[in-house]
Amino acid sequence: EPKIILFKGTIPLGTYSTTYVKGSFSTGAIYTYSKVFQENGEYNYKFYAQGAEGEPVFLTTGPIVMDLATGVRITNQTDAQWTVSWITSQPATGSVKYGLSPQALNMTGYDERGAGFNGKTHQVTVKGLSPETLYYFDVVSNGVVDNNSGNHYTVWTGKSFVSSGTDMVYGMVLKQGGQSSANDTLVYLTLKDNDGQGSPNTSAPVSALVQDNGYWMADLVNFRTLDLTAQFKYSPTADELYLFAQGVDEGIGSEIVSTENDSPSFPIELCRDVVAPASVTTLQVIKAGIGSITLRWQ
Repeated sequence: EPKIILFKGTIPLGTYSTTYVKGSFSTGAIYTYSKVFQENGEYNYKFYAQGAEGEPVFLTTGPIVMDLATGVRITNQTDAQWTVSWITSQPATGSVKYGLSPQALNMTGYDERGAGFNGKTHQVTVKGLSPETLYYFDVVSNGVVDNNSGNHYTVWTGKSFVSSGTDMVYGMVLKQGGQSSANDTLVYLTLKDNDGQGSPNTSAPVSALVQDNGYWMADLVNFRTLDLTAQFKYSPTADELYLFAQGVDEGIGSEIVSTENDSPSFPIELCRDVVAPASVTTLQVIKAGIGSITLRWQ
């Protein structure tokens, strides 16, 4: 009968050697898993291993949290760089393994806040790339590899061209209640043509992190067309900037501002309760700006 061992810790999905496992097991043992059930966001798994003498060993879990990447997004694509961002349900370190083929993901990019950053939001920007080139990558969170179900993620760099000048946009993201900044929140930005002038439709997406001072920032000069071949031409007064903020446990928030009123943009207040109410008894206008409005209801 298999020997039963209680194991509590973090084990990546799949079949791995113990170099990826936090525990006291024999080096070189091979572990496989089967999912048992999910409870309160935590996954229970049964793990199986082959002992030193070849006997089967059954490892049961505590439960444990599998730090799986969700919400993987590609942004900030230029001729020489791109950014990957994602979130995890538990604090984790984050990195990206990338290369020119699925068989050669031999380069590593780390979180913009440092290789040792441990959090629930993750943003990795890879630089020094070749223009108009296809790259493959996997996302790694606390050693757990997300390879897009074996297909690997792919991303193109754009065409090379010279842009000049600068047009910085910036703003704050606040926690629910508006009393403190939501540092480390991911902010996604898209420019949208609103006056029929310049580039049509929307730009390729851009992302930024809320820094320790509570602000995010981006340069509109770096926004590109969706096909990445040209700078997105916009009106400095009549087009729109779409903002979406992902704060994980702190909630999410969104905003649409005019390019005339984006420096600073109106602060985004995150909200954890995003379910629409069945009925509204009181509706208050909390803040009103030129390009945005904040409502509160009961």
